[in-house]
Amino acid sequence: MLNSTATKITSLLLLSFVVMSCQKNDTDLLQEAQSCLNTSPSREARNCVSKISSISTPAASKLKCAAIYIQEGFGAASSLINGLNDMNNPSGGGGCAGNCSPTFAVINNFNFHSGDNLNSQNQAKNIATANEAVEVCSHTESKGYIQVSSLFKIGTMAKMSAFGALVSPTPGQEPTPTQIQAAIVGLPQSEIGQLVTTTYSLACTNITNPSDSTKKYCDQLSGSIGTYGSNFSAIGQCLLGKINNEAYVCP
Repeated sequence: MLNSTATKITSLLLLSFVVMSCQKNDTDLLQEAQSCLNTSPSREARNCVSKISSISTPAASKLKCAAIYIQEGFGAASSLINGLNDMNNPSGGGGCAGNCSPTFAVINNFNFHSGDNLNSQNQAKNIATANEAVEVCSHTESKGYIQVSSLFKIGTMAKMSAFGALVSPTPGQEPTPTQIQAAIVGLPQSEIGQLVTTTYSLACTNITNPSDSTKKYCDQLSGSIGTYGSNFSAIGQCLLGKINNEAYVCP
């Protein structure tokens, strides 16, 4: 009887060892997700990172963040960081009217716009994607990723709002830079203000050797926060005003 019991226990221990040895650790799963992103079509990007959904490390968050941009037809978030260099261009770029900030040119390129954007439900879907990117990328501990996601949110909100304001649009019609400027004025100031505050806290503090573009964006965020404290509406109004007109004086 004792021998039988011992045999059963030994068998269970051996089975447990086999099962545990076959389980993949986090590093294996991260490597598989990375390889999948590198080799699969962009439409499979989100599927590639589904296997690491329960891993919450910064490395996993970077892959999840990258997958959002790849799925939407952009390169990985890391490749988009180069797009921040447009912050170094002179004011008045991006086809805007007047003395708009270089930030305008950046958000004119940084926006999610998949599908038929003359459809209000599709506009909402793109804005939801921008919100998701902000949330996911905030856990990467990458200041560049966080800056990119905040600019994408502003750009997506502005462009979708401009689409929504088109009068009797024709299929395929895109809003002009002037129409996007008009849309920027009407964006929800409090929501933008909260984004400014969070982005500045995560991406602009305790930063070493920042690029010129990073310094410029962080300076713009800092100037918008000013002495407003937690008055998100005032902060948002200030940033939106500065995007449309670099000489804008915040109230």
